[in-house]
Amino acid sequence: MINLFGKTKQLELDVKNYLFIIQKTGLIFNEAINEYIECEYDDFDKRVLDINELETKADTIKRDIKNKLYKNMLIPDARGDVWELIELLDRLIGVTEKVMENFSFEHPYIPEFIKRHFIKIAENSQKATDEVVNAVSAYLTNFTMVTDFINKIMFYEHEIDKIEDLLKKTIFSSDELKTLSHRIQLRYFTEQMALVSDFAERIAEKLSILVIKREI
Repeated sequence: MINLFGKTKQLELDVKNYLFIIQKTGLIFNEAINEYIECEYDDFDKRVLDINELETKADTIKRDIKNKLYKNMLIPDARGDVWELIELLDRLIGVTEKVMENFSFEHPYIPEFIKRHFIKIAENSQKATDEVVNAVSAYLTNFTMVTDFINKIMFYEHEIDKIEDLLKKTIFSSDELKTLSHRIQLRYFTEQMALVSDFAERIAEKLSILVIKREI
């Protein structure tokens, strides 16, 4: 087992803290969507504030990581690859935050007959995010495990794709939705929620390339 950090313990700690924030955003996203679906809007709004706070903390840690990587010239052989991963993780936080904010701004009405689909997307999004954290951590500290976690990310992303397709078909075929504007809004939020796993997939694809590079 090769630890990419070597003796750079402070950098390793910063990255671990950053990954902890990523994991927490997935948890908050899942809980927030469930609260929104159950019309617990005050609790949902608190989750939005939580995710805003986490995003701010993540930005601070990200700057520290960049300084250590480039100003202190740490792990020069893998510096660019690690920074690319951090940038992708930052976008994962950003899209999670944006989806929650859009729910807060627009307050879409989610009918009872499709609530379970939104809940399943949120649940699988958290699982995909958890596996992203595991995969990145493995890339940095236990390289042999990366592919297993990549496969899990892809599994959850494909599950969400299936739910997304089913949900959109249901939205546009149901007689319970009376206006086209409501159907379009629900389709929009379906696609918004699926963005979280789409970004998880991007990270998995990047890791797949990095695995090949390290094996050469």
